[in-house]
Amino acid sequence: MGGVRITPYPNVTAFFNNNELAYSFSEVNIPTEVKKVKVTNYGIPNLNISNIQSSSSNFVIQNNLTFPINLASFESVELDVVFTPTEEKTYADSIVVTSNDFDEPTKSVKLSGIGYAVAPVNANIMYSTSGTSSTCKLITVNPSNGQSTLIGQSAIGKLFSLTVDKSSKQLYSLVDLTPNSQIARINAVTGNGVVYKDLGLSLKAIAFDKNNVLYGVSTDKNLYAINIANSTYELKTTLDLSVNAMTFDPITNNLWVSTDSTTNKDRVYTVDIKSGKSTLIGGTTFNFAISALAFDKDNNLFGLILKTFQKGMLVNINKTTGAATELGTTNYVSTLGLAILTDSVVSVSGEDTNIPNNFTLLQNYPNPFNPSTTINFNLPVNADVKLTVYNILGEEVQVLINQNLSAGTHSVLFKR
Repeated sequence: MGGVRITPYPNVTAFFNNNELAYSFSEVNIPTEVKKVKVTNYGIPNLNISNIQSSSSNFVIQNNLTFPINLASFESVELDVVFTPTEEKTYADSIVVTSNDFDEPTKSVKLSGIGYAVAPVNANIMYSTSGTSSTCKLITVNPSNGQSTLIGQSAIGKLFSLTVDKSSKQLYSLVDLTPNSQIARINAVTGNGVVYKDLGLSLKAIAFDKNNVLYGVSTDKNLYAINIANSTYELKTTLDLSVNAMTFDPITNNLWVSTDSTTNKDRVYTVDIKSGKSTLIGGTTFNFAISALAFDKDNNLFGLILKTFQKGMLVNINKTTGAATELGTTNYVSTLGLAILTDSVVSVSGEDTNIPNNFTLLQNYPNPFNPSTTINFNLPVNADVKLTVYNILGEEVQVLINQNLSAGTHSVLFKR
């Protein structure tokens, strides 16, 4: 404590209880929760505020203010401020209070925030995560041979247990943070990730079920149903085994799990989500832990086997015996997640979801744009697609897609 004062200053003095409002990561076009700052008169004469404003439309003062505002000694006005980013970038602004303050007729509260976007996945594409800590990457994996392609790198930490929200078509993952693992969302086009929720749980695996309910299993074997909208969760049951990875059958909605190194690490089970009782299907015979599980659109069960200090091995798992067939090795080490959106069509909001009649590259939106735009295209049949952006000199700028896609309407985000 540097000092104490219990009487007002002899001159007009405007005081802020907070000199900076920092909003950190905020999703593009979605208003944040309100942050508050209070302006108080710490002087004997009345404080007359003639104006309060921010120069950016991204930071909005929600109060209905009428000027001038006259505050006697120790009276205050509280401002409710909301941040709504419109682009993926770092924002910096200030709230400027104009008054008859003796020393500073204009005083400012700093405002800061970071806008981020979460681009959706493409249907029937196998996504995975690789690496640890700040080097963690988002990749796609070829289901026929395991070969992988880099999408981008996330700097939020070690990602594991990848899953897809079927409604928003967005990737969710767990981040290995202290003291608890936290839920993050991953941009399927850039690989960028942002911590979304900290539920205070030490989760080992998460997965959306057929009905798009998010479930999570904790280190103490508890199975939770998680409401991602309001950050609440409900304990459903306690499992009779330790889980390493989990996924739901998109047809039957049965929960499939692999076990960690404490419980016959190469085995797969189905689990009754009401009782927590597991049923052994069988072992892969590889004698290594299965780090991830996922079903494709044809209801084939895939797994990633993580060999110590080696690249991940993609396998197809027999749903009757549990035996695994090696398909190939990924290009990356520490592959700890696997997710596939099993819809046959990825629809663009507001458009027809029927199979198109022709190959069509649609107008991007917005156009012009800064710094990102969405490119939509139609495929009448399953096809190998390569979508490349060139500059006006004919030079290649970026390859957005180079893979096999299902028939339907697809979208991809291009960021300059």
